[in-house]
This record gives sequence, structure tokens and C-alpha cells, in this order.
Amino acid sequence: MFLLNRLIKSNYHFLWVIVFFILHGCNEFGSSISLKTVVTFFIILSISGWLLFIGYNFVSSNKLKAGLFATVLLGVYLFFGAVQDFISSFRSAAKFGTTPYLLSIIFCLLICFFLVLRTKKNIPSKFIKYLNLLFLLLNLLEVGQIVTSRTFSSSNRSDLGNDLRICDSCKKPPVYLVILDEYSGKHTLQFFQFNNSPFYQELSQRGFHVVENSFANYPRTLLSMASMFNMEYIGAKKELLKTEHYTFRKAIKQIEKNPVTDFFKKQGYEIRNYSFFDLKDAPAMVQNDLWGGNIRFYLNQTLYGRIQKSLPKFLARKKISNFFIERVENDFLNGIDKSLAESVERERQNSILSKPTFTYIHLNMPHAPYLKDSLGNRIPEKVRQAYNVEEKQSAYLQYLVYCNKRILKWIDEILIASEGRAVILLMSDHGTALSGVHTDRGLDNLNAIYIPGADYSKWYKGFSNVNQFRLLFNELFKQNMELKPDITP
Repeated sequence: MFLLNRLIKSNYHFLWVIVFFILHGCNEFGSSISLKTVVTFFIILSISGWLLFIGYNFVSSNKLKAGLFATVLLGVYLFFGAVQDFISSFRSAAKFGTTPYLLSIIFCLLICFFLVLRTKKNIPSKFIKYLNLLFLLLNLLEVGQIVTSRTFSSSNRSDLGNDLRICDSCKKPPVYLVILDEYSGKHTLQFFQFNNSPFYQELSQRGFHVVENSFANYPRTLLSMASMFNMEYIGAKKELLKTEHYTFRKAIKQIEKNPVTDFFKKQGYEIRNYSFFDLKDAPAMVQNDLWGGNIRFYLNQTLYGRIQKSLPKFLARKKISNFFIERVENDFLNGIDKSLAESVERERQNSILSKPTFTYIHLNMPHAPYLKDSLGNRIPEKVRQAYNVEEKQSAYLQYLVYCNKRILKWIDEILIASEGRAVILLMSDHGTALSGVHTDRGLDNLNAIYIPGADYSKWYKGFSNVNQFRLLFNELFKQNMELKPDITP
């Protein structure tokens, strides 16, 4: 009782906040969080908390206020992502969950808090007891959840439903999903008077089957990928506006935790993610290796993680700073190069280890900004800003030609590295969004499949993205999944 009494009267409740954040992360991300990551992050946050506490106490000579100061600032920093996700889960309030709006609101609230903290002479001791008891209870609940999840979890049971069963007798080749963002299909390119037949012929010569009249179910990346990874229509309309923050944030969560990668993992596959979407147990390509481990799982939920992800793109979109425009563009190009080069190198290594892998590669080409011409030369941003409609179309087609060359080179490298065993799904999430293109042409996409020894007749004319993994699982792992109607909701 003496120890409990001291705990609930303590001014160091900011430590409870840190412990709660870390325990909650352990529950959410499970085995993806290493002990080294947990210890490292706890030490870093604890040092930060003590510095805030000591700094405010030095100025005010009031430990009670210093504790509240440290707790509030750490709470805002650590739980910004959780608050953002919660607000965005309500359709009517989702707009206020965007980073610029939420930052503005929190900034105003913090100013009010600092004014109250500075002017208020006495803080009720009962309030401090309440804070400590609340966080103590929350931490006990998190510990209980960790214990029960370790005790009652079963790694041998599939929770994907009766449609998906583990196939122990099936071969498990490496599987690559390669998304060429905004790559238009044959009909749209013919509308542009562009003949893409040489590229299709190159794919055919390498053993690919190019699906005729394939199409995406949604004209936006988030919705299209959420539908593909969930093998379902997701209740969104293709005419959805960019301001539908609720739907888009929901789609992000549907991509992160999806049955496709879950099934691959249950089949014994390692998930490799070269995209800008986080997948469960496989964060997006850009890593933070400063302290080692998967500390990025934690950082993504913090104020730092959310600002780092959205601020440069926001400033570039608003053309506020050339520095941020160049940074975003360089990130695009570096991401493409890193994804392709690293995936080949890891496939070479994996041929020795013989561990099955599912690799998701999402390349921002030939998507705008059209950064290179057909020869691979960088196009200056000033030149691209002056494009008219016809010049944008020409730039898109030139970038598409470069894209063809680059992806064929990668295909040759990955087939050699895998000794021809790799399964490759070369697709686009949707077609181009260039002005002048009819809405339905924005759904016209590329879908080319390479499966050694497969019966390609199953990939029928008019095949759509929602059925891609349903048919793949039927082919590779002897599933019996019914196909969805090929429609555009």
C-alpha cells in the first residue's frame, strides 16, 4: 500500500504515458517489435521526458506543474497519430483529422494549456492522483492483453475463413506484385495514338500473358489497392472526391491489415514491402535505421512520423518551396531505383536460403510528375510547370516509354536471380488521370502475369483487379475462391 500510495501521488506520471505508448505498440505490432527497439525507444523517450520536466521545474520551481507540462507535451507527441486516426474514423469530422487542420487545433489548445498552467497557482492533488491511477490501470490492461495474447494465440490456425486453407503440398515460388502507378491500358494509349505493342511483345517473349481489356475497379490508388488486397469491393464509389478523407484513411487501414498478405504469411512467406503503404509487420520502404530495429512502427504513430510523411508533399503540392518540391521528386526517383535494385539483390540471396517471399513493389511511374523523358533524362521542374495539355500528354507517353525499358530490365534480372521460378504480377492500379481522358478510360489498365506452367486461359478477357489474388490463390495454392463480378462500383 505504501508503494501504491507513492505511485499515485508522484509527479512523474509522464513516465506512465511513455510506458503505455510502448506497451500498446507491443500489443498492436506483436513480434514485429524487437526487445532492442522497445528498450531503445523507452530510453530515448524517458530522457526527453526528464529534460522537459527538469527544464520547466527550473523555470517555475514547481514539480507538480513540471510533471503536467511533460505529460501533456509527450502525450501530444506520442498520440497525435492515434487522435488523427480516431477523428478520421468519423465521416463528418474526417476533414479535421488531416495533418494541417489537426496541427492547428492542437497548437491552439496547447497555447490555452500553457496559459492556464502559468496563471493557475494551485493544481488539485486529486487531479494528479487521478492521472496516475488512470495510467496505472491502462498499463495493467495492456500488460494483461500481452499475457493473454501470448497464452491463447495459435499460429497454426488460419483465421481467413473457409475460403482460404493452408496448402502444405503446394510449391511456394517467390511472388512479386509490381504496380506501375497510372499505367494506362491498350485502349487509352490508342486514344493517345500511341502504339504500345512492342512492349507487349517483349513481355510475351519472356513468357508473360497480357490480359485483354483488363481494368481497375477504382480510378484512385488507395481505393484500388485496398480493394485488390482485400479481394472485395470496399463500398467506395469511383467518382469519389479527393476531399473524402474518411474513405481514404479507411482504405489505408484496409491496405495495412489485409487478408492477402495475411494468407501469404500463414503459408510461410516473408513479406517484403517496397511501397509507400505500411503493411502489417512490413513497414513501407523508407526505413529509419538510426537506432536499429523496427522503431519506425512506433515513429509512424507520433507527431514526428505524421509530419515527416505529409509535410514535404503538402508544401510541394502548394508550391511553397522549391526545396520540398525537389525533395519529393528525388524521393520518387530514389524509391524506384532502390525498390528495383534491392529486390533483385534480395532475390539472389533468397535463392540460397530458399525461403518463400511475397514482394510488393509500387513504382510512381509513369505517374505525374513526369520526371524523365524516353531516354531517361531528368526534365527540370520549370519546364514541366509550363506544360500545356498536349505537352503533358507527350511527357506522360515519354515517361511511359522509359518505364517500359526500366521494368523490362528488372524483369530480366529477377528471372535470372530466381532461376525462372518467380511469379510476377505486373499491373497498374488504374489508368491515367490526364485531362481530356474519359472517366472510364481512367480505369483502363495494364495486367500482365508470369506464372511458370500456368494455364493463362483462366485470366480471361475483361478481367479486373479485384479478382487478381482470388485467381492467383486458386492457381498457386489450390484454393476454390469464387470470383467477384468485374464491375466499377
